[in-house]
Amino acid sequence: MKSNFLYITSCILLIFSACSTDNDTNISDNRNIKSDTHHYRETYEFDYTVYNDFKHEIINTLDIIKENQPAPTVEGFQQSLDIINERHNSDLVLNQLDYDLLNSEHTNWQDFYLDNNYLTEEEIALISEFSDDAVNEGFYIALDNLKTKIISLNLSEEQFSQYNLLVNTLMISNDISNIQTTALGRRPSWWKAAGCGVAIAANAVSTYSLTACVVPNPTSPAACTTAAVGKVLALAGVAFGCF
Repeated sequence: MKSNFLYITSCILLIFSACSTDNDTNISDNRNIKSDTHHYRETYEFDYTVYNDFKHEIINTLDIIKENQPAPTVEGFQQSLDIINERHNSDLVLNQLDYDLLNSEHTNWQDFYLDNNYLTEEEIALISEFSDDAVNEGFYIALDNLKTKIISLNLSEEQFSQYNLLVNTLMISNDISNIQTTALGRRPSWWKAAGCGVAIAANAVSTYSLTACVVPNPTSPAACTTAAVGKVLALAGVAFGCF
């Protein structure tokens, strides 16, 4: 399943240029990003707390998972989730999406998410447009375009919070890609090599809609939010070899 899925998503994406385009070279990977307000809807503004405050904690958890070399199976991902729950004091469990991704053979990512009702056509269009923009314009321009499109949608507060977490997840993913590319010299970015951008974005949107605690509130602490991001990125590593 892994090779077929990644091959098709790679063909769809062609290559992602998150690390190497001229558009991105003047942006520091370690910048501290402040929240930005858009004009479409004054009540909604993107918040980067997860990226700014918890990025290193999430990356450290992924490093521990990588050291354990989990198999690309349900059992292997359960071991990874156990590490996430222990480190983030959370109690996340495997859901049907996880089982379907790890057990099934699918040759087209769009059909997989549509046929199983994990994503809507609107959500697939957003992800596809983001991937196209990343190829043609670079990661940061693609991300800005994605945020503009999210703001223009008629979203509930809960839906916007889930998309806000997607944006934070993509930013952390890009930082991981930059770290790996720098450390390994001429190795291509994971965006280019495996089509992981689509895999991560599609899984993130689906997972966050299935995980009630991803939006912090008095009964759902921030630890669950960071654990959910770790789960999405860990699945990308276990199932798709992204990290």
